[in-house]
Amino acid sequence: MSQQPAGPEGPDAAHHAVDAGSVDLVRLSMQQSAVATVLLAPDGQLLRMNQAACQLFGLPMERLRMMTWQELAHPDDLAGEQANVDRVLSGGTDSYRSTARYVRGDGEVVHGDVTVTGIRDSSGRAMTLIAQIIDITEQRLARAEARAAQEQLRGVIDAMLDPWVLLNAVRDDEGRITDFVYVDANAAACRENGTTREELLGSRLLSLAPGQLRAGLFTQYAAVVESGTPLALDDDPSPSDLPEGGMHWFDNRAVRVGDGISVTWREVTERVEQRRTLARQALQDPLTGLANRQKLMDSLAESFSHTPRTGGRIAVMFCDLDDLKLINDHYGHHAGDVVLRAVADRMASAVRDEDLVARVGGDEFVVLATGVRDQAAAVRIAEKIGAAVSRPVSVLGGVIVPILSIGVTVADAGADPHEVLRSADRELYAKKTARGRT
Repeated sequence: MSQQPAGPEGPDAAHHAVDAGSVDLVRLSMQQSAVATVLLAPDGQLLRMNQAACQLFGLPMERLRMMTWQELAHPDDLAGEQANVDRVLSGGTDSYRSTARYVRGDGEVVHGDVTVTGIRDSSGRAMTLIAQIIDITEQRLARAEARAAQEQLRGVIDAMLDPWVLLNAVRDDEGRITDFVYVDANAAACRENGTTREELLGSRLLSLAPGQLRAGLFTQYAAVVESGTPLALDDDPSPSDLPEGGMHWFDNRAVRVGDGISVTWREVTERVEQRRTLARQALQDPLTGLANRQKLMDSLAESFSHTPRTGGRIAVMFCDLDDLKLINDHYGHHAGDVVLRAVADRMASAVRDEDLVARVGGDEFVVLATGVRDQAAAVRIAEKIGAAVSRPVSVLGGVIVPILSIGVTVADAGADPHEVLRSADRELYAKKTARGRT
């Protein structure tokens, strides 16, 4: 409730009077100050105020002189400010400083940095109070907006599925980076490290992830800090720091932030393994597991492009499994598949690790052998393959003895691989014709 105006000019002037020197000093400081300044009676009545105070509260001077500071205070701050004022009035303190909110004449809330000082008479009793209020509304709103933005950013970061950490460089006396310390992390990074955010922050990178040192990733992180060049690694292999060990693959991104880095990563082990499986399947015969025609042609082109490391020549053997159609017709295609797989396994076991065995058709196989001395040596390899294949195979209660017809051609590096393959095919056809098995 508003009180009757009172002040040095009012009927209660004697009650609120202070010595003339103090009043003159207060008046002069109020007039010259750009800070909102108000002279208050002990009961809260506004006695005098400068123009800055009128602007702060959004009310004319005549209106303010009819009010108490309690009417201007924000309801939520009133009790606290009243307690502070009472301490000054009781002599508990000469002044206090606080932050408080006030309600302007237009209903807007302003935030103030408030300093209140008691002006006392010769007996030490506080006769009046002088309040100076600095408008900090914009600063408070800016801080509130900054906090809201930080909370929003934290929410976005913690909602990320990919782990993210902020690391600061740890340097030795000579300025070299010896480690990194965690200064921030999102929820995904904490889960991946098996720890809470509070436990993770302040920890050292190499103590939690020594595998990153072994993988050279630490060195690359340090280079990002020193050079400022961002790091972008795709399908980067890294040994696991987990007890079960093994190799994992990651996409990794790092950018410099101050004397540290912002890092995010994504494990792509499953993607890499799937891609490798698909690549392998693209070059592999699905029934036998041998190389397919595409793999054979790639290997032929590679082999004939240069002389074998061990010297010698290059042998190509075109092989045909006799009577596969009869096996399929008599026992069924399942039995034929059993025989094909057995033949493939035996052929692969009969050659050297560096040789290639490929299935290029239903009953056709090709063997590529490098570093072969001559035609006779190639023929001996073919005979070894034929002998390995011709062991009996049990199928559906019956026994089948596979027979492999083989055409052999030997050529030197630089030859046309397609022509060499056709030559081996012609040799095969000639042998089958001679045996009457075309």
